[in-house]
Amino acid sequence: MRMFPAVIIGLILFGFAARADDYGVDAPHEHLSSVSDPVFDQKIRDYILAHPEIIVEALREAKKQELASRSEAARETLKSHRRELLDDPASPIAGNPRGDVTIVEFFDYRCPFCKRVEPALKALLKEDA
Repeated sequence: MRMFPAVIIGLILFGFAARADDYGVDAPHEHLSSVSDPVFDQKIRDYILAHPEIIVEALREAKKQELASRSEAARETLKSHRRELLDDPASPIAGNPRGDVTIVEFFDYRCPFCKRVEPALKALLKEDA
């Protein structure tokens, strides 16, 4: 476990060196992308092999971030199309048109999930009447 701080410090220093000009430091960084430090690479490899659970943890975090990103994208899409979804005069309205809950339903008659959820939606409509 003592190697982990060394790996983190190494990554931070490498990141700083690679972007030295962004910090006003004169350092030739063009060659950094083509230079590989075999000792550093081996330490990272050894650490990952000794602690493979870190890969699982990283994959879980990546999945979590991807889901959050998709969720935010969906929210933004709904926000940008809110008017079309809620104020379309050609769309049918069921239940209380002045209710405090608005449900926009996308329904496929051949979709088994859509059929299973229908009773719950009808119950929600009754509650908001």
